[in-house]
Amino acid sequence: MEIGGAGTGGDSYELPPLAAAAVRFARALEGNRERLAAEAGLTQTELRVLFQVALHSPTTPKEIADRIGVSTAAMTQLTRSLDQRGLVQRQTHPTDGRSILLELSERGHEHLRCMHRQFNGLLSRASAELGEDERAELVEVLDSMADRIRADLDTP
Repeated sequence: MEIGGAGTGGDSYELPPLAAAAVRFARALEGNRERLAAEAGLTQTELRVLFQVALHSPTTPKEIADRIGVSTAAMTQLTRSLDQRGLVQRQTHPTDGRSILLELSERGHEHLRCMHRQFNGLLSRASAELGEDERAELVEVLDSMADRIRADLDTP
């Protein structure tokens, strides 16, 4: 699999099989995320915010902005949009009167439950030909690789 074709001086950007498979898998998952966002009428960034609120609730908009790398102004717009759609709830921060806390609304929880059902179904269909032992081994391998990649990313 080539990424971007040949470079200057005849360099090849062909990936070895494991890397190529990882890229294909990541792109397939990203395609699913794009589909889920579109079906929910959300942008990719709004969907990321929704997932972050679910994972870290209650949380401040600034904490989410820092996690996903958007400006405070952009986060204000994202929060407003998700609030207007009834997907998040805003509360006054108990110790900082200038800030708010975000939590999923019941509608937001329903959206995420539906998305998780769809995602679980997708993975079940994709792994239907694997036996239970093979699925368990795949989970172990993916977890181990993810842990090692995170450790590498955390190492300066």
